[in-house]
Amino acid sequence: MWKLEDILDLNHFSQSDDVSNDDLHQRDREIYLRAKKNSVPHTTHAERLHLWLHARRAALQKSHGEGMHSRVIAKSTATLKALLFALGLIIGAGSGLSYFVYTGKTPLNVFTFFTIFILPQLFLVALLLGKSVFIKLSRKPLSSAMNILLPLFSVLLTSINRRYFKAAEQSSRESASYLNGLKENTILFYPIFLGVQLFGVALNLGLIAITAFKVTTADLAFGWQTTLQLGAERLFSLVKIVALPWSWLLPSEIAYPSLAHIEGSRIILKEGMFHLATENLISWWPFLLMSLVIYGLLPRIILASAAVFMEKRARYRYLNSTRFRRITKQMQTPVVTTQAEPLELISEITENEQIPSSSRQEEQPAFKNGALLLVPVDLQLEPDSKTIQRYVQSQGYIVENTFPIFQDYSSDQEFLRNFNILSTPIIVAIEAWMAPITEQLNFIHSICAANKNRLPMVILLLGKPKSAKSIESPHQQDMKLWQDKIDRQCRDVIYLTPQQKAE
Repeated sequence: MWKLEDILDLNHFSQSDDVSNDDLHQRDREIYLRAKKNSVPHTTHAERLHLWLHARRAALQKSHGEGMHSRVIAKSTATLKALLFALGLIIGAGSGLSYFVYTGKTPLNVFTFFTIFILPQLFLVALLLGKSVFIKLSRKPLSSAMNILLPLFSVLLTSINRRYFKAAEQSSRESASYLNGLKENTILFYPIFLGVQLFGVALNLGLIAITAFKVTTADLAFGWQTTLQLGAERLFSLVKIVALPWSWLLPSEIAYPSLAHIEGSRIILKEGMFHLATENLISWWPFLLMSLVIYGLLPRIILASAAVFMEKRARYRYLNSTRFRRITKQMQTPVVTTQAEPLELISEITENEQIPSSSRQEEQPAFKNGALLLVPVDLQLEPDSKTIQRYVQSQGYIVENTFPIFQDYSSDQEFLRNFNILSTPIIVAIEAWMAPITEQLNFIHSICAANKNRLPMVILLLGKPKSAKSIESPHQQDMKLWQDKIDRQCRDVIYLTPQQKAE
């Protein structure tokens, strides 16, 4: 079970990896081999990611002797939710007590009850659903909402850190900085959204409890009055519509007031309330109580449950994003140096990294039947194509066939039309030292869109070669540019990048 602090730490470590380390593949591979040697479970993507996170935490603790600020953020978030729940109970109970102050001179107006306690909640729920539909149809992200909520959330967490956990000012700033990398993701939106819904649930619980308490312990009278020309018959029809959700469950005499009760509970100022019968005045309270439950409490419970579900789904999608798939792929892929002649590539695997062929195929089960290597036409001629093929095979992949791409538009389109008949994984070689061209990106995005069978897809990012027999690693900024462009349309892509040999 992935917790909030796990997600924050993963984000923190992966963000720092983007700029700080040139030997990420070697480090991730050693983490995997250590776990394999110690028989630590590592068969699934989630298990491999868990052991990677545990190793990174242990390394930070060993080198800096400090814990992760994510735990402070998680504790502060839980405290914030508890405070919101308690605040909702207090406000709900307090507003109920102030409304049910009955002097005995005039009945409580049911229209006022609906206007204060029911209609605003229905309006907010309708507004929320309408905005969700708009975002879904327009396919706009939640970044605008997060730009508003995230600073407020950071301020609240900092205040809680100082007040309840005695966190230092620097610790609070570092804890808040953990949130920045997730601004564009919905993972942080749903804990905030859940806290708001918990406040709504508590508010309605407090109001329902006070309503039931006052009905039980006090002699309350309810009636209705309005300046609008609204007759008893029309109001009775409206009441029946409002009571539809529970009218099938309760007897009609309890579910809502009858027409006679409504006519007998109308308040006329000049006549006072002495002509109103008690039976008519008390007929409204079950209807009002059920309205609170159905239109106040139930929507909040549904939204809170939806927030929990959506948060779990957002975490699952985040953990299965390309960034973390790349990490677990590096853990499984042997490390190879690439400055030597291509025929020596396999022999230059370090002593710790040598793995038997059978083991390699076990780690790459999707590729055991061979893959199709797509090579740009500029690299298709000998010896470049063979050099690339040898390098790919040295990484544990089995190349069954090669196919030239980017030769002309018609041949690329012909390949895409026949893509669905393929049953082998795809490896696409890219000259990453060159700027991304729209036609090439469209070709890669088209492969991702046409990949209905979810065939494994590897992108090999190559640097500018020094000779026809050399495989070079691209510059960090070139590699990042290509990955960002491809990731906009492709999911679950595995990136393969040659590692520079240490000088």
